[in-house]
Formats: sequence, structure tokens, C-alpha cells
Amino acid sequence: DAINEPYRPIPSGRISEGQVIAQILGLLAAGLALAAGLDVWAGHDVVANPLNSIFVLAVFGSIVSYLYSAPPFKLKAEGWRGSFALGASYIALPWWCGQAMFGTVGGGAEGGELTWPVVVL
Repeated sequence: DAINEPYRPIPSGRISEGQVIAQILGLLAAGLALAAGLDVWAGHDVVANPLNSIFVLAVFGSIVSYLYSAPPFKLKAEGWRGSFALGASYIALPWWCGQAMFGTVGGGAEGGELTWPVVVL
């Protein structure tokens, strides 16, 4: 961004690295707290079926999205690994969370539970 888009807040120096890190950690904590609250509200049994946990899915998405764009991993430059990370963290994750919260798909997901066949398909 420093070369291609120097007007953005970080390259232009309008916000410091410390402010960026504080914002990231604050938003991450708020998002994970919201996910945990949704699990409680929906009555999910996280121990019996962790795939049906919005919180577990949010942690997974947070980790994979970090690995996608942050050094030293920077999966977006790794071909198929980057494609998987992009698809799993930004594209499929909202569907999985919606399925875990509200949906029912076929015999493998009775009661609205997200199961491995649903995740893979």
C-alpha cells in the first residue's frame, strides 16, 4: 500500500501501528464475544458438536484470514493454499455460520446442526 496507495491511513502516517493493533484486537474480541453470545442464545452444545459452534467457526475464520494475508505465511501468494484460505475464511464461513445458527440440510444435519458432510459439500 505504501507504493500503490500512499493516501491510505497507515502508509500516510495518519494512524500509528499501535492504534491499528489496538483496533484489530478490540474488534476481534468483540466479534468473538458476539459469536459466543450467539452460541449461548441458540443453545448450542459446543462440546458435543464443535462444528455447530459459531464461536469455533469465528476462531477458525480469524486464524485462516490472518494466515491469508500476514507474514510470514502470506497464503495469498501460495497458489492453491491461498485459494483455500480465501474460500474458507471469507466465502464459506458466513454460510457455515448461518447454517450452524438457523439451517437444516438433509439427514446429516437434523436439528440445524452443522456436520462434516455439510462442511465438505
